[in-house]
Amino acid sequence: MSKNGVEKFFLTFVRHGETNLNLEGVLQGHVNAPLNETGQQQASEIGKHLQNEKYTHIYSSDLDRAFHTCSILLQKNKHAVSHVTSSNKMSDVKDLIKVDKKLRERKFGSMEGKPWHFLHKAAKAAGLDEIDFIPPGAESMHEVSVRGKEFFIDLCKTLCQDWKPNSGNMNVCPNVLVVSHGGYIRSTIRMFHTDFGCPLQRYILQSFMVNCAKACFEVTLPSIEENENSFQLDASSSSATTVDRCLEGITLKCTAYNVTA
Repeated sequence: MSKNGVEKFFLTFVRHGETNLNLEGVLQGHVNAPLNETGQQQASEIGKHLQNEKYTHIYSSDLDRAFHTCSILLQKNKHAVSHVTSSNKMSDVKDLIKVDKKLRERKFGSMEGKPWHFLHKAAKAAGLDEIDFIPPGAESMHEVSVRGKEFFIDLCKTLCQDWKPNSGNMNVCPNVLVVSHGGYIRSTIRMFHTDFGCPLQRYILQSFMVNCAKACFEVTLPSIEENENSFQLDASSSSATTVDRCLEGITLKCTAYNVTA
């Protein structure tokens, strides 16, 4: 075990369940559409599929379709239910979820609530691919990728703070669940490839996950023993250079992609 307390962790992304806007081919972005009946069933099924996973950290986008998916999933998870049942501080599995706005879907600005073909038509008129076209008030894919990287770096910092030799967690490998959105997950996975060298097949880089599918990664963190003076991902670290140097040693391996229940 490295001196920073954690050598690796497991990271699972789950896309939210279906909404009526998904079904109708409408751009949702930050529109807060609820799960439809099919989406709720999908969340229940992926929950059963993941029922034996013991998650140490659970995150969700603050948008209803993601948070509701995460809540239904955890209701099927044996360890989550057991933890809440035995706790004096928690009354529902929702209490296990950390909400983070950085996990939101891409903001589509003026195109939100409109059919996908509107975006395609506008991009074509501008002489751009859909992925490069930025509607008025929308985020660029680069901005979404930056959000994804910020979340990932914050997650690595959190784990290095939580998993230290005197923390009592040394025999538990961190297992992280993140429930988010199709565009966001795709952008983040691409960022893993471009910024951290995660080897990925072309179809993964070019495709979207279906509703309530999972993508799994094994993340290996650099050992402080290998970089004694530079590995400081604690809250007191103020040097961007130090953090960047540490992150250079992080490696990722994709172990599953677009897997459904």
